[in-house]
Amino acid sequence: TWPKSRWRELERFLKGRYSMSWQEGLDSVYDYIDWIHSCRMLVTCDSLGLHLALALRKRVVSLFGPTSTHEVYLYGRGCYVLPGAQFSCIPCMLPKCNRKKNCMAYINPLNVSERIDEEFARLKPTAKV
Repeated sequence: TWPKSRWRELERFLKGRYSMSWQEGLDSVYDYIDWIHSCRMLVTCDSLGLHLALALRKRVVSLFGPTSTHEVYLYGRGCYVLPGAQFSCIPCMLPKCNRKKNCMAYINPLNVSERIDEEFARLKPTAKV
């Protein structure tokens, strides 16, 4: 996972520019899907949420480290964000890192913020009725 401190840094970069919500519906898959469906974009690690967002045709900014970007196709609806540093162990596919500081901690929140801006620029404006 991406460290909570990095999520908080990202929140500071986005504050006042975008409305955002933290993950909801963790007690019910239906509520979780409803929450993802309510979003215009999902920023997430390689997770069930990523795959649900893609199925719901949402824009995604997907954070990758221990899992392989070559195994997840984004259908032109998003981008991958990788650690800024080079790691010979990526992708390790391990559920828990055995290093002092895991690769996900090297994903820069400012870089994620920039990718979010780029993805929002790609969103089609919604038609007014």
